Amino acid sequence: MKETYLNDSASQKEALINEFKGNLFEYLVGHQLARSLQIESKFIQSFGGELRTRLSEYESWIRVHDNDLILELPKLASETANNLLGKLESKKIENVLVMGKSGSAGGNDNFKEADILLLMKDKSVKPVSLKLCKANSFVNTKSAGVKSFISKYFSSFNESSQFQKELNDLLTLCYTDMASQLHSMASLPFNGGFDQSWTQAGLTELPGQLEPHMNEVVIKSYRPVISKIREILLILQESDSELFIKSLRPLIGIGKEEMLQATCYHSVVKGKKYQFHSFDYFDSFLLDKEVRDITIGEQRPEVSSFEIKLGELLLQIRVKPMNKFTSEAYKINCSIKKH
Repeated sequence: MKETYLNDSASQKEALINEFKGNLFEYLVGHQLARSLQIESKFIQSFGGELRTRLSEYESWIRVHDNDLILELPKLASETANNLLGKLESKKIENVLVMGKSGSAGGNDNFKEADILLLMKDKSVKPVSLKLCKANSFVNTKSAGVKSFISKYFSSFNESSQFQKELNDLLTLCYTDMASQLHSMASLPFNGGFDQSWTQAGLTELPGQLEPHMNEVVIKSYRPVISKIREILLILQESDSELFIKSLRPLIGIGKEEMLQATCYHSVVKGKKYQFHSFDYFDSFLLDKEVRDITIGEQRPEVSSFEIKLGELLLQIRVKPMNKFTSEAYKINCSIKKH
């Protein structure tokens, strides 16, 4: 366990709680599924090593910083597992595996967004993506770099490479203009970008710590980029709507045809946090069945985003900086919400 966790700021601790609870939730859901399917011994045998040690550390850390979460997390996992079993052919499941960090985040892209794997008796595998979030909020589904967003997720379109180049050229212009303005505000010489003189002057690289008038310059630099992305997606949708829908699947969290996505929502009830609110589930079949048409909404300049309506789903596309705004590598955050 990283020693500096003890000294992290409030915002850093909140981020750690979100990360740790996600990992623990995945394990608890997997364990409850195995118990309900009466294959608990198989599940335990296939779970151990570094992942078991890491989860034990996460549990100890959360117990200190958010004991309410530790008490309620098993209940949320149980509700999720029971609801998920109602959607599955449970008699055909042979084992349940927890992916942990060994999935796509660890370089294994075979199972895309999967958090647990259901090993079936016919030797097939059903990947399951698990989400845990507050009721009525957007659910994060994908984070991607702007510089490869179009060419990676819309590669089936012939124009994707050209559109990506146009987007990257615009991003460079916006970034350079933003950097120039900030250097002028800080009375620093500008040499085409940020260098060590910025931090040597005692200036932050984190957007949330900038002075408001400087942060506004950073925020404005995202707006032409998100506008260009929206413009490109409108063109692609117009050229081939069916191909466009398929291209959106990974952004919604359905990176593989057989992927299942299960979301557990929690809320505050009578002052008690993390109370089960509702369960949601969909897969590529349900997505294709529900989506009759797609509407790309207007740009929201105040948050550098726009939304795509797909049946009952809203997919939000938002431009944000990487950890440091001094890098030209902006990112896209994708999230979904039922409306």
